[in-house]
Amino acid sequence: MMKVLFFTTIDPSPRNNGKSVVLSGIFDYLQERHGKYFNVAVIGEFLGSDNIVETIGRPSRLVIISNILNYTLLRRKKSIQECFFYSRKIRDRMQALIAEHKPDMVIFDTVRLAQYVNNLQFSDARKIVYLDDLFSLRYMRMAASDLKSIGVFGNFEKNIPSSLRFAVDKFDPLKKFILKYEADIIEKSEIRATADCDISLLISSSEVDYFKKRHGEMRLAAIPPFLPATEIVARNWDEKPNFIFLGSMNLPHNVAGLKVFLTSVFPRVLVHNPVATLTIIGGGVTDELKQCGQPFGQAVKFLGRVEELSPLLSNACALIAPLAFGSGVKLKIIDSLACSLPIISTDIGVEGIDFIHGVHGELANTWEDFSDSVLKLCDPVKNKYYSKNCKKLFDDIYAKDSIFDRYDDIFN
Repeated sequence: MMKVLFFTTIDPSPRNNGKSVVLSGIFDYLQERHGKYFNVAVIGEFLGSDNIVETIGRPSRLVIISNILNYTLLRRKKSIQECFFYSRKIRDRMQALIAEHKPDMVIFDTVRLAQYVNNLQFSDARKIVYLDDLFSLRYMRMAASDLKSIGVFGNFEKNIPSSLRFAVDKFDPLKKFILKYEADIIEKSEIRATADCDISLLISSSEVDYFKKRHGEMRLAAIPPFLPATEIVARNWDEKPNFIFLGSMNLPHNVAGLKVFLTSVFPRVLVHNPVATLTIIGGGVTDELKQCGQPFGQAVKFLGRVEELSPLLSNACALIAPLAFGSGVKLKIIDSLACSLPIISTDIGVEGIDFIHGVHGELANTWEDFSDSVLKLCDPVKNKYYSKNCKKLFDDIYAKDSIFDRYDDIFN
């Protein structure tokens, strides 16, 4: 039996954000295939996941500041987020675990931990880096977007001192400068990690193609996300124009997308269909976002995080994904496909998914076209056609058997 050691920056329990859901799916696969020979070491906090053999503490704040001054600002060798996970103590513990478990395969969670590959001894172990999505592409797109009053740190913000976070979020020129600076350094780290490891994994096939075109043929593969089993409720749409926006409001692309929908799209929709409604699902809603929805009264509802997503999706008219920037595969799209829910999205919203305009829903890249697409989905005949095709796409590509077959190809 192959022995696998996975170094991760998060314990994916509970499964309460996109990354924890994707990592949990990979863990479920590795556990099913390798059983007791699959082990995990977390550089961070233990939250209760199985298979974790050790929790390694992150560097102190003093070490992090020293790292940023030395490796990011002076030598431009490590991105800011790599500096948050770099210390000799972590390297030594990783080496000790490799020596103890003698793994046949070692997997590193993003460039944050793949930075150690060149400083570790592996014997004949296969080295894999799970890149998640291309951070460099994400930051370049963000820097090119209107980020006024939008935070840029996303789920990583808990690692940033509050005073620094406040200063960056309130001063747009500094925000864009940091994004461009970080994008440049982390792109070099992505290239280095891909060169150092036997294979690098991205959840978006389009980002695999982008990376290869930009940097030449390299050892990359797309690893489609597996959403651990939840009860899928059969679609039961009552033909009312009730639309869903789904996503964490800690993420800049969701905040920006929702704001522009409420200001530039939804008013036009209501002119033509006054009974249309929008339900917003996701934690981290700010007072500012609630104020954007206030003029619409009962037509806009904020539900926050919900435990049972399927019943809400199964009763909706369509999911909207008005995203102007972002990277990787958006799990909200796969959730919608699983529930046979048609989708209205920009190109970026469905990037990396085999979504076809006019088959699984509507693609719209101007806000006028987006509002027209929302109105089109109110037609029950067109809506039900899209619905049937969405479920077929999920079953063909994202159901457990399909995903695990793909994982067998990657990990074996």
